[in-house]
Amino acid sequence: MPEYSNFATEPYYFLPEALKAFHQQYLSIDVEILIANQGANLNKREADLLISRTKPEQPDMVVSFLHQEPMSFYAHQAYLAEVGMPSSLADLHHGRFNLIGYDQLDFYQQAAQQVGHTMSKSQLSFRTDSHKMQIELARAKAGVAVLFKTIVARYPELVPALPKAQLPDVNWWLVCHRDVHINPRIRHLMTFLSQWFQSGKGDASQKYASSL
Repeated sequence: MPEYSNFATEPYYFLPEALKAFHQQYLSIDVEILIANQGANLNKREADLLISRTKPEQPDMVVSFLHQEPMSFYAHQAYLAEVGMPSSLADLHHGRFNLIGYDQLDFYQQAAQQVGHTMSKSQLSFRTDSHKMQIELARAKAGVAVLFKTIVARYPELVPALPKAQLPDVNWWLVCHRDVHINPRIRHLMTFLSQWFQSGKGDASQKYASSL
């Protein structure tokens, strides 16, 4: 039972092909998938595997680096044609732009701090913990959102709103409890997913570009 946490949109874009390939190789192993922003408690066995952007430090966890995702500010090209391009982060955060971000999660605020800016939720015109909804709001010309580059590659109408802004990449980690790592089924899935993503097969932007 793998769980995808913290950004509950990525599994829709990155997991299906990996899980299909896994099942073709391991026909006898069934996979149950839980999608949640807040993640699961592995100590309570709420899930066997956890895919998270937060690297756990507990000694009883087995952790494997999965892949890295770049993020940036994106908006519909028609929205930017109407309101103009932001000239800087300060202009974007305090100007005429509608900002789309998280409600309960503080990712946007953390990202702003890492590039030397302070931001509060009150500056967000639209707040939702669904990254998928943030994408759809941006596609509806509602404002500017911080989105994954590999997902945005699927939507040519979404363009960089502040191309020179350097936002921190998101690292994804594959985690399981040490007690369940001895289970061959769990170990097979964990090894397969690690190899799949680290080989570049999980790069959705490359897959989408090659299909155009």
